[in-house]
Amino acid sequence: MAVSNIVRSLSSFPFVVVNALASTMSSITANLIGENKTNDVIPSCIKGIKLCSYIMIPLLAIMSVG
Repeated sequence: MAVSNIVRSLSSFPFVVVNALASTMSSITANLIGENKTNDVIPSCIKGIKLCSYIMIPLLAIMSVG
């Protein structure tokens, strides 16, 4: 039982990171649209996806080895 709780806690950590980045990108996108800078929305989304990838790939690699 304790092992399954540890695994569940570890597997929920990447979800929290991705969810936080998604919430941040949603706010940035809404601010850009509100400022009528719609040309900057797609580039900022691409930057957010790259940032999430740069954080998640090493994190998942570390977690899979351990």
